[in-house]
Amino acid sequence: MEAYRKRVKSLSYHAPLPPLLYVKLRHTLPSASLSCNRGAGAGMIHEKLSVFVSYSHDDDQKWLDRIRVHLARLIREGRVDLWDDTRIKAGDRWRDEIRTALARARVAVLLISADFYASDFIAKDELPPLLEAERERGLVILGVHINYSSFDSDRTLSEYQTINPPSKPVESLATKAEQEEVFNRLRRRIEELLDPSNP
Repeated sequence: MEAYRKRVKSLSYHAPLPPLLYVKLRHTLPSASLSCNRGAGAGMIHEKLSVFVSYSHDDDQKWLDRIRVHLARLIREGRVDLWDDTRIKAGDRWRDEIRTALARARVAVLLISADFYASDFIAKDELPPLLEAERERGLVILGVHINYSSFDSDRTLSEYQTINPPSKPVESLATKAEQEEVFNRLRRRIEELLDPSNP
């Protein structure tokens, strides 16, 4: 035990964490989701970033899939927890699951489209708590324009800078490469938010 204490005491900032110490940290920091990278920067503890995706089921599912692809590495590394309503299982109280996910989210990705604005559920059940969380605890709202919509006349959402301009929604872009670049910009912004020094 004494040898173990000496080893822990001598750990540098970038040294890999012993499994027992990592377990102790999880118990002493219950409010944080911790991950321990074993690549570059091994031994650093990251708080997992909870990302909530709000989208219309009518036409935007395929774009949700592209977001999953672009964030796959960060999810695999345990740095991002991407939540959308496809994670709700049969028998779950779906409204409670969505409320819980909204409450813990630190980032909200909005797939903005005409169908997004047509959804009563998004308007009444998702956007109000997300906007409240932005005002009260600094949740970051990242909009991605999927197709042309009434965004410009939305006095609330139009105050937030979006990943791509409303004049160039994803579905209007001529090539797949241009579409992929939009989701790559989203990934870069989320990766920036993983650094606590970034606003």
